[in-house]
Amino acid sequence: LVDWVEANTPESPEKYGAKGDGITDDRAAFEAWVAANPSGTLRIPAKTYKINGTFTISSGSSGNSKLHIDATGATLITENTPTTPILRITQSKYLTITGLTIDGLVDFDGMWYSDFQNCKFLKSVKFGFTNAATFDEFYWNTWTSCDFNEIWIHTGTAADLREFNANAFYRCNIWKGDYAIRVFGNQLLQGFYFYNCDISYQKNSLLYVNESLVDGSLFFFGGYWDSEKGMPINTKGIVINAQGVITPNSANASSFTLQTGSKQTSDVYSGTRNGSRLAASAVNLFKNGDLQFGTNTISNAGLTMTLRQGTGMFGR
Repeated sequence: LVDWVEANTPESPEKYGAKGDGITDDRAAFEAWVAANPSGTLRIPAKTYKINGTFTISSGSSGNSKLHIDATGATLITENTPTTPILRITQSKYLTITGLTIDGLVDFDGMWYSDFQNCKFLKSVKFGFTNAATFDEFYWNTWTSCDFNEIWIHTGTAADLREFNANAFYRCNIWKGDYAIRVFGNQLLQGFYFYNCDISYQKNSLLYVNESLVDGSLFFFGGYWDSEKGMPINTKGIVINAQGVITPNSANASSFTLQTGSKQTSDVYSGTRNGSRLAASAVNLFKNGDLQFGTNTISNAGLTMTLRQGTGMFGR
């Protein structure tokens, strides 16, 4: 019976020397733990672990780890500087982490088909800043019921052509950062989707864009934006798609004019990105026309549009 239990109990970092007392540096134990278990199901007990330096989870050029970590109740802390990641996840596929709280910078650098549930990221989360030599793109990853401070995205340069496609956040909170989302680089941000997320209490704005993108889109469905600043007027090439979003505390968030445009066809009435490539015209992407501070005019650069009088209370 003892042999069966040992064989069927997911391994924890304690087997490799971790203390989980919040005082001892457990990074070496965590590294040995993952190195000995590149796939399968692992467990982090509900303790506080200090990780000084950067603990890396990586599966190499193929990325096929299929590693599942149950960390319900566990917390990682660090003495790192704010710019040194406590955790780096790179070149990984089919990675699942559940219930982990991380009090330190997290660096994602190349990840496909991965899932994070009930995790808390108390400091910034950065995508694509390390720029691994191989496999540094982001496709079809999900975050469910997670908490964030800020999300930073580096879309790469013309040389590396890094891409971000179809990543989704479900019932997540992004709270109390200077911004909710920061975007750097000028390449491809082709769909980060936020479903029923609470994005609130930002100090400056919901979005910061460092430079104009070649192609970009963010989607918000049924969410909640409680921010006094809202979205910036000029999103520098990122098409903002918002449907069913509640903005109770910001006239700016509920009335802004966003940038979109197209070399082909773009459904700007519903805010759906459909072949949109260049930020060439300013349009209001909200459907109902109920907005008190909406515009009475619309400008465009070569697109065929019809200005419709709003049907709601304010007619804009």
